[in-house]
Amino acid sequence: MSNPPQPSGRSDRATTILGHVLGWPAFLIGLGAWGISVVPFVVWKVQGADLLQIDQSLVGFGVVIYGIAAAVGLGLLAAAMGVRHTVTQILFWAYLLLLFVGVVVAFSGTD
Repeated sequence: MSNPPQPSGRSDRATTILGHVLGWPAFLIGLGAWGISVVPFVVWKVQGADLLQIDQSLVGFGVVIYGIAAAVGLGLLAAAMGVRHTVTQILFWAYLLLLFVGVVVAFSGTD
């Protein structure tokens, strides 16, 4: 038996490196967008600040940026590491949890 032919072009190693180089920054940019929009809103809400509708809109915008950037990063990392890799699975569940929390906070209202 012979090995199946390898496709020409980039090697598997180059694709993995490229996936990591592009995936981690995209995921971290999304995580940063979540952190600078959701966390301050929750802290201000807990402190009893009177928040305006624009504050809630900014949180929603931050959650959308998080959702897109982190999903792109997670997709690139899943392509680089594989879907069954433990790190990929942990990032996936963390992504879903933070997305859920962000949506709940964004729609919690300003009352």
